Amino acid sequence: MIKNVFRKSLVIGIIVLFVGVSVVPSISRDIGELSSRSYKEDIGNIEPRQAFFYNPAEEERIKIPLKVNVLEGVDINASTIDQVVTDANEKLKKAGANVSFVFDKGKDINWNVSDTGNDDGKVSLDEMWNLNLGWWGLRHHFAIVSTADIQYLSCTGYKVWFTNEILNNPNIGGSSTTGEQEDDTIGLIMPQVPNAYLKKRDIITCAKGMGADLIHEFAHSMGVVNHSNYPSSVMYEVSSGRTGTSLSTDEINTILEGALQTGVAKKNGRIIRVNTKQTSWKDVTSDVSQNYIDLFIGSLFAEGPTADLEVAIGINGLHPNATNVKSRFQMGFDTDNNNSTGYYGSDKILRITLNGKYPFTSPNGSIIANLYDVASQTSVPLSPGGVVRMQQIVDVVEEPPIPEAFDYFDSIVQSFPLPLLGPLADTVPINLWATNLDTGEYDYTSFQFGFNLPPGATIEMEPLEALPGQKVNVNGTRFPVSTVTLLIDDTEILQTTPLDNGSFSVSFTVPNLASGWYFVTAMSDARGDQIINTTYFDFSILTVPSPPNKPTIDGPKKGKPGTSYDFIFNAVDPDNDNVKYLIDWGDGTTDTTDFNPSGTNVKVSHTWSSRRTYIIRANAEDVYGLIGPEATFTVTMPRNRAIDIPFLNYLQTHPNLFPILQKIIQR
Repeated sequence: MIKNVFRKSLVIGIIVLFVGVSVVPSISRDIGELSSRSYKEDIGNIEPRQAFFYNPAEEERIKIPLKVNVLEGVDINASTIDQVVTDANEKLKKAGANVSFVFDKGKDINWNVSDTGNDDGKVSLDEMWNLNLGWWGLRHHFAIVSTADIQYLSCTGYKVWFTNEILNNPNIGGSSTTGEQEDDTIGLIMPQVPNAYLKKRDIITCAKGMGADLIHEFAHSMGVVNHSNYPSSVMYEVSSGRTGTSLSTDEINTILEGALQTGVAKKNGRIIRVNTKQTSWKDVTSDVSQNYIDLFIGSLFAEGPTADLEVAIGINGLHPNATNVKSRFQMGFDTDNNNSTGYYGSDKILRITLNGKYPFTSPNGSIIANLYDVASQTSVPLSPGGVVRMQQIVDVVEEPPIPEAFDYFDSIVQSFPLPLLGPLADTVPINLWATNLDTGEYDYTSFQFGFNLPPGATIEMEPLEALPGQKVNVNGTRFPVSTVTLLIDDTEILQTTPLDNGSFSVSFTVPNLASGWYFVTAMSDARGDQIINTTYFDFSILTVPSPPNKPTIDGPKKGKPGTSYDFIFNAVDPDNDNVKYLIDWGDGTTDTTDFNPSGTNVKVSHTWSSRRTYIIRANAEDVYGLIGPEATFTVTMPRNRAIDIPFLNYLQTHPNLFPILQKIIQR
């Protein structure tokens, strides 16, 4: 089981790709041995801006935008896929994992997708590698920040590929990519957008089994490395042998930590990115002779301004198991975004030295890490991280199991307190070197990290759910004074221009779209240092509701004045909306109940004061104010028969009259 999870991939984060050119010299020696071109004496005047960070206590369920890709030649329909996702969400909720997939079968399925190989509907290992790193099937929830020469693109989501066969083995039911350290103490999410492969089951009724498969692979992708030995667990390896869908507390916590990197959360109805200080990068490969210094893919992540910065540096392959290597990875941070200070702009340099054999643990190897300050030429020693081996995990449908994973690439991971970098510019250029210390050969790349992005434009909406034809009010703030386009998903609703202070107030009429969950987006066409695609809202378009059915009324049909009697009211709402009951007791008094679930019994008591017949009249009303047909129920409070007391006394004093009266009555 993972004990101390390192999973901070930048799949939501600000993603930017820069391939470095060989204008920066090799730094096979320590930076401390080189003279800096210039120093910066005081960078204390840069004040980091505050950003929103995820607080589980304030948020609702974490939502993972899901994009499904059906490979060419795979025969599966949208309804079955929808059943798979629905079942997965139900099982996640039942297991206690506060996360769910957001999916619309009409918009979130890509059909007949190429496998990047022979398009036979099956995926080989090489095809998986290509699909893993591609952007096919990404649902683009994005925010763009432009500067003079850079754009950051942040994305969220999870990709699922439906295939006919995985790795040429009909017994493999699913596969996903994750990473683990040799001692199982560190897990790592696949950088960029994580994904899973599911084999299409032969029988449509197996959709629920595939729902469990989806959760199983999603858990792997989020950093749950190990399988369970218990068939009642969703992490049991053999899918046909699973008898339940339970998850352990550790597994749930691991999934939630990973979900914070791939999903969005809802705060007061507003969809937000749950973390902001993050980025990922990718480099051109095969430009050096040794895989273990060939930079490939990686990420940086910090949960907040005082948290640890977690660095992952992936290489294009694996470290040799039997051969000693001596390599150094140096990541230079241009903390003030000024190329004239530090060493070629780098003011702080993270240095990680690997020596020995994989996994570089005693007694066969070691990892040394420190953070070097160019200005003072001093180093802060860091607790060494580790080397995580990314793997493609495979899971079987039937016994016997097969090898659980195929090794993919190694990733060097290291963390240190973000405040050690000191004050940071809004955008921090980063240089990255990987050097073979035995030969001096090195690889280099560069990218940029938006540590302190400017406060973004925002919108607020009221209401957050509406019927087609209803009006919705939208207020925007901090927008550039340029055309703003409002969209529901990809449907343009209106355009407006903000005032000089960047605000606007508009309203739109909900279009005649199918009921469901939508994103409302405000997009500015301005460029410059502004967030362009800014805010997403969890907005629901509702189906035109129907009124409740006529209620049933059950209770006593006779009674006595002054006595309280219980009556049961029950009405079914066709839309399953909650209902309340409007009751007229027939004596000039009325009652209105609270709202209750559709189809449930509601007990109401009443007391009549007079002897006569009463007609109870009741209607059910739903949450939209629609009132259903009236039901009636008759209750009688009978009058007592009058008794002539003097005549009774006379009979008591003349008992011989009883036989005569009896004969009269019998005639």
